Amino acid sequence: MAKRTGRPSKGPRDAIGTRISPAHSAKVRDIGAQHGWYHSETAAALIEVGLRHIDDFAPPARGRDWLLIRVPAASGAALRGLAADLGWSFSDTAAALIAVGFGHLNELPTKAAAGTTNDQQELPLTKAS
Repeated sequence: MAKRTGRPSKGPRDAIGTRISPAHSAKVRDIGAQHGWYHSETAAALIEVGLRHIDDFAPPARGRDWLLIRVPAASGAALRGLAADLGWSFSDTAAALIAVGFGHLNELPTKAAAGTTNDQQELPLTKAS
């Protein structure tokens, strides 16, 4: 039996696209760099935090920086339910949750807890690649 390669699965994910302001986009990138996460992982973590603080929720600023986020399926369902309750688009709801997450950065998981690594081993190229 062949050994499975690659990173372990993070489980079922929902893809959600959003537009965030350039300032928020820069902040997502900075936080991601500090934690060693990809931008999508950072935004997903901020959404998870935002879902725990709905009382801080406010309409998002209009954004123009496009971001595709893959959130855990349970968070995606919660985001979609919240969007339906508010009558907002999924995109606006995701942007608002990211903004809420900025106010609670101390709740972001650590790199090890998030189960992510950007430290992948570089494999040598073969003739087939």
